[in-house]
Amino acid sequence: MYLYTVLVALGYGVWLATRVASGATRQAWRAHAPSIVGIGAMNTASYLLILLALRTGVTSYVLGMRQVSIAVGGVDGMGGALRERDVGSTPGRGRPHRGRASR
Repeated sequence: MYLYTVLVALGYGVWLATRVASGATRQAWRAHAPSIVGIGAMNTASYLLILLALRTGVTSYVLGMRQVSIAVGGVDGMGGALRERDVGSTPGRGRPHRGRASR
């Protein structure tokens, strides 16, 4: 069940080791370790919740809610609540969104 997560983690680790300077990776880990671990745990938990819901509930409802949650997350990111920047611009020079992040 967890094989996919383990394989992705190993593959990403190898990619990081070959493409990104190890000093930058260590610095990012030191600065953001709780967030990195938290996101990994929540990603796995959400996957397990979907599997549980698919097993115990009406599949069409579960899949519909999953699709709606993706749209809500996208709108939330664009609206400034997540303080994300324009992905299409030059790295580090994104267009700030309306709200607190642009002040």
